[in-house]
This record gives sequence, C-alpha cells and structure tokens, in this order.
Amino acid sequence: MRIEHRQPKTLERVEIPNNLVLFFKEVHREIVEGKEVTTIESDDLIQYEEFDYAYGGLLDS
Repeated sequence: MRIEHRQPKTLERVEIPNNLVLFFKEVHREIVEGKEVTTIESDDLIQYEEFDYAYGGLLDS
C-alpha cells in the first residue's frame, strides 16, 4: 500500500532568461495565427534557429 507524503512547497523567485521569453512569445504568435507547425501532431518541440534555446519532444504520440 502506498502512503502519500506531501512536502511543503518552497517559494523562490527566479528570473526567466530573455531568450526563453522571446521564444515563447514567438510560439504564442504562431499558435494565434494558426500556423500548421502548431496544429499537427509531432514528436518534437517547436524550434527556431534564431533562439537556439528550447528543445525537446513528446513522451508519447
């Protein structure tokens, strides 16, 4: 039997790097515009060469 143990959360302010903010703004703009890259199923994160910052992929398709 598994017993749930909750740990108290610790709050910490962190600064979000500007290039990550710009990346998400660009992704948001493309979602709003309905660009195909944001609507098709993919095994990878949306990537932009000029940002060279956020990479990744889906665990399951």
